Amino acid sequence: MLDISHLTKTYHTKSGEIYALSDINLHVSRGEFLAIIGTSGSGKSTLMNILGCLDRPDTGRYLLDGHDVLSLPARHLAEIRNRHIGFIFQGFNLLDKMSALENVELPLAFAGISKRERREVATSALCRVGLSERLRHKPSELSGGQQQRVAIARAITQKPSVILADEPTGNLDRESGAQILEILSGLHASGATIVLITHDPDVAKKADRIVEISDGKIKST
Repeated sequence: MLDISHLTKTYHTKSGEIYALSDINLHVSRGEFLAIIGTSGSGKSTLMNILGCLDRPDTGRYLLDGHDVLSLPARHLAEIRNRHIGFIFQGFNLLDKMSALENVELPLAFAGISKRERREVATSALCRVGLSERLRHKPSELSGGQQQRVAIARAITQKPSVILADEPTGNLDRESGAQILEILSGLHASGATIVLITHDPDVAKKADRIVEISDGKIKST
């Protein structure tokens, strides 16, 4: 599903070059639940951005579901993101003036799906994460855990090849965080490929496999 070889990313600063990633090699199988764990500044966010086709490395190869994404122009990368990747962020990234249903419908609208179909798909996704009674509520009317459920529903509407979850429990209390992890585990049990980025060892334990990254290098797999 994800195949990364000799990936390097360098940032140029006034004080010199900073290697955010150094010779990263990583393989994620279809249907796997992988956790990438590391402290702040370890390189995990940079790796997440590259996995999500939000950034490009300086060198290396990255195959996503058979696509050599690093060779694609920006327009095609946007299509890959929309069709193959479901994003879940720590900050939820919901639009305040839209209801839960409208937030989940939004990427479907960008994909050109008809209003009737996207309403059905979005409703089904929200029901799947336990929000059947919150369809018309706006983010300000939802708890943090409920907002993250909306974000998960939005991520799964187009049945992506992989779900990238970047610190999905980072802004939540322990109980809400546990509920989010249970939802992710349920998606994994249904066949989803999930890559979870976290700094929390207890969160990482939910995954099948844990990869530790430190100083831009993978320490264990």
